[in-house]
Amino acid sequence: ELIGLGFEECMQVRLGASQLQCEQVEFLSETNLRCITPAYPIPERITVRVIRPASCGEPETAILEGGFEYFEPVELLTIEPIRGPTAGGTLIVINGRGFVEGTTVQFGTQSPINATLIDSTTITVSTPALPRDVYAVTVANMNGTATLPGAFTTYEPVKITEVTPFAGPLSGGTAVAVLGTGFVDPTSLRF
Repeated sequence: ELIGLGFEECMQVRLGASQLQCEQVEFLSETNLRCITPAYPIPERITVRVIRPASCGEPETAILEGGFEYFEPVELLTIEPIRGPTAGGTLIVINGRGFVEGTTVQFGTQSPINATLIDSTTITVSTPALPRDVYAVTVANMNGTATLPGAFTTYEPVKITEVTPFAGPLSGGTAVAVLGTGFVDPTSLRF
C-alpha cells in the first residue's frame, strides 16, 4: 500500500531502476494506492515511482528513494553439529537463506536466543542448557520463520558416580551395578 497525496485512478506504480510495473494498481483514495509487486532478481531496497501518464492529464512522477525492500524468505537448510551435551555451550552453524541482523534461534519451545550473523546464508549460536531430547530448531527474523523438525539432539555426558560393590575377588565373576548419567544402548563397560 502506498500513502501519499494527489493520487488518481489512472496512476501507475513502478519499482526499481528498471521500473518494473506494479500489477493490479488499486485506487483507494487521493492518499492511498494498493498494488501487487512483481518478482525482483535480488534482495535490496529500491526506488518507488508513482506516475501520472500523459493519457490522464499533465504527466507527473513522484519518487520515494529506498521506498520498498525485497528480501529473501527465511529458509533453514542444515545445522552442524546435530548433537550436543545437555549442559549447552555447543557452537552450532546454521545454513539457509534470508538471515539478517536480529535473527533468533529457538530449540523446541525454549525461549529464542539471538544468533550471530555471518552473512545472509550463515548464522551461529551457542546452545542453551536443554533437557535430554530431540529438538526442532526454528530460525526467525523480520523476514519470516523457518523450522527444521528433529534437527538437534541433546545427550547427557557419560559420568560414573558409583560402582556397587566397590570390591571383589581376584578371580572375577562379581556382578556389579554402575550408576551415573549418559548411558545409552549400547554402552560398554571395562575394568
